[in-house]
Amino acid sequence: MHKCACKFGVQLRAELASEHSKLEDKLSSIATVILALEDKLPSMHTKLNYRILHRLAVMATERLLILQPHNWALRRDHGMMLYYNRKYGQAVQELSICMAFAPEEEAKVLEAFVEKLHLLRLESS
Repeated sequence: MHKCACKFGVQLRAELASEHSKLEDKLSSIATVILALEDKLPSMHTKLNYRILHRLAVMATERLLILQPHNWALRRDHGMMLYYNRKYGQAVQELSICMAFAPEEEAKVLEAFVEKLHLLRLESS
């Protein structure tokens, strides 16, 4: 039984290392695209620049959350990006999920923010 568990652990570590490598490759590709866009952005309207960059950042964190759904810090950052993009409903949802995985101190800070964000969402609808 112990040998089987060790083999499974080794196999699992190898699979995680492979996924980590793939993730790093994807992030590198996303960073390359963002840097290429930044070179072109000065000639474009500034508001459009930020919208494009914010959307790319949101897309990148969405993909990362598929691979790391319990990563509370990543989910918090994703929720904050949604908040900055004025997607209050989605931000409330992501930050509420984040509170379930976050350490107690962080969850308390998030809870107060989510309550205010929820009220803001209700006022804006």
